Amino acid sequence: MPACPNMLKEKIAKKADLKRIQQTSKALANRRLVQVEGATCSGKSTFVANTRSEFRKKGLNVMVIEEAASKILNENQNLMNQLEHPANYSCWRKAKKKLQQKVLNLQISSLENFTKSNYEFAVMDRGGASTAYHTVPFLPAGERDLGERICKELSRISSQVILLPELGFFEKTPFRYQKNPQEIKEEFVGIKFYLDRWKIKYITTREQLDLAKTSDLSKARSKKQE
Repeated sequence: MPACPNMLKEKIAKKADLKRIQQTSKALANRRLVQVEGATCSGKSTFVANTRSEFRKKGLNVMVIEEAASKILNENQNLMNQLEHPANYSCWRKAKKKLQQKVLNLQISSLENFTKSNYEFAVMDRGGASTAYHTVPFLPAGERDLGERICKELSRISSQVILLPELGFFEKTPFRYQKNPQEIKEEFVGIKFYLDRWKIKYITTREQLDLAKTSDLSKARSKKQE
């Protein structure tokens, strides 16, 4: 059984992170960012990959911002073990907080990299609402308001939010620590809760998704021709 993680030496929610997001938001004024939200096993990664493929067929390059948690767990087997096989609930909470600290930092860094790239369009696998669901409940009372505000700004930075519904099944992979379909349902409800709470518009039906892709392609073409 893996050792219990050490206590975090720094806060997860930091004012410096809020400032970084606000600065990034200004730098994204002439770029388009789509955040794809949804619970585990809702097809987010497949949707992102298919969207990039469709744009490439039209001669348009799209930057893909990978799901931060999967990338981190793929590179940190010890943290994955601490989440999958914790010694007790306290150890699991510590591992979860450590993961979310890394997730938030990587998401912000990825968006900063987008602003410095030659790409004018990006699709992001999970955004602020997912981060809020997985982070805010684990923050100390004194950090929760700031933590939620950071996640809200992370979500508001996008041009469009897409919320994918559940697919109705659970597939266990090496980088998922969820244990059953009920956890996935709770995750979807929680992500939707934050989007609704923040009054952020999102699209979720098949017809809306098709219209969004058509609109994004049109805008990307116009941008390329300028």
